[in-house]
Amino acid sequence: MFKILSGFFWTVGMMIFAFWIMVPTTHDERLERACKPTQWAGGFGVSLLEVFQQEWADGFQGAVDKTDYTCRHALWNMFYKKDYERWQLEQSRAEN
Repeated sequence: MFKILSGFFWTVGMMIFAFWIMVPTTHDERLERACKPTQWAGGFGVSLLEVFQQEWADGFQGAVDKTDYTCRHALWNMFYKKDYERWQLEQSRAEN
């Protein structure tokens, strides 16, 4: 019974998360929301490390920032790169 309920709540949670990502009208906000879990987990990790040593927390924050950038870059490449390249091509043709 627990397995069924946990699967159900996991599925509902993922559907709500996917809906939360798709609601915004701008692609920037969609990318930001899609990568939010890395920021949440990173913020939690930084908070824990600050208790022990600030240098560790600073280093970890740098890793979190790189992970967030990587997430956004990968999603942008998957969903928007082709449109951007097409737009660039159209702009270069219009200038000539």
